[in-house]
Amino acid sequence: MRHALLAALIGLLASTSSRADEAALDSVFSDWRGRHRIDTAILVVEDRGRIVFEKASGTRRAGDRVLISSLSKAITASCAAVLIRDGKLRLDTKLEAVLAEEINAAEVAADSPLRTVTVEELMIHRAGLGRDADRAFGAVQRRQLDSVAPSDVDIRAATVATLGSVMSLASRGRYDYSTFGYVLLGQAIERASGEPYATVCARTVLTPAGVANAGLDPVWGFRYAAGGWQLSGREYLAFLRHMPLSAEWVGATVAQWTLDPAGKESRAPVFYSLGILVRPTGGSYEILHSGALAWNQHSRKNGLLYNSTQAYAARNADGIGLFVFGEFCFPDNPGCFNDPGWSALSRQVFEATRR
Repeated sequence: MRHALLAALIGLLASTSSRADEAALDSVFSDWRGRHRIDTAILVVEDRGRIVFEKASGTRRAGDRVLISSLSKAITASCAAVLIRDGKLRLDTKLEAVLAEEINAAEVAADSPLRTVTVEELMIHRAGLGRDADRAFGAVQRRQLDSVAPSDVDIRAATVATLGSVMSLASRGRYDYSTFGYVLLGQAIERASGEPYATVCARTVLTPAGVANAGLDPVWGFRYAAGGWQLSGREYLAFLRHMPLSAEWVGATVAQWTLDPAGKESRAPVFYSLGILVRPTGGSYEILHSGALAWNQHSRKNGLLYNSTQAYAARNADGIGLFVFGEFCFPDNPGCFNDPGWSALSRQVFEATRR
């Protein structure tokens, strides 16, 4: 009886300590969907580890697992960090040291700078790969999808083909966002761990955050380490909450490196670190990232393959986090892919949750 009363009291205190204004959050969500003409969407908000708002519209339910696109990069980089902690990778590990078979299969020249690209450069988008490599990788996958199901897309073959098409690393050393760079990081994780990418990253990164039985999206998982994970809003916020980088989890070297902006600037003062953007805020920091997929293909094998979704997540220094997902278009309107105003939405959510 005493335990039951104590549990009830704790529940009451938790419910009354929340700063969130649910009506205000509902209004923010509704106004955002109306402004951007989004019918199907999900918004999940947490305050210091407690879910304070969770709502879906259209054909989705709030707890659905959805494609998180480039939010996957934080999972990939965190997974690499755990391997660094365990001595299986280093920040300065060169591509040729872990992907020698793929590099040689692509007939990359012996003196090519591609061989000396490091894990660190891949993690912070400074390898010089850029949009040309991303387009080449996407084109290879589209050709594969003309004749195979999405689940049978060969990531290694697409990696080798794309490596063979990289002619230069002109932007190396500068921030140049690269999807293909994270595909290479995923392949390096597989080789260094001896396990399939999704298996090792689920076990080392998501399971410790309390996310069970997670995996790549059954259709869009071929976007792989750069954008293929499927999680619910609650699950991604649990990962994001776990992510702020105790030395016990990722090791002292990576924990210190992660919050050091030196050499990682994206658009000052924001910098890119461990697969996520970091914004310093008066002695602390906010972490954020967005993800998007626009795919419209009439495949000989699969018929119409269509996706026009975006996702966004952020967590501020007060412990307020949000995850939002939206379906922006439909196959009869493939040109629609608008700017969802993530900054304004997150600011409004933070304000409504502080009330």
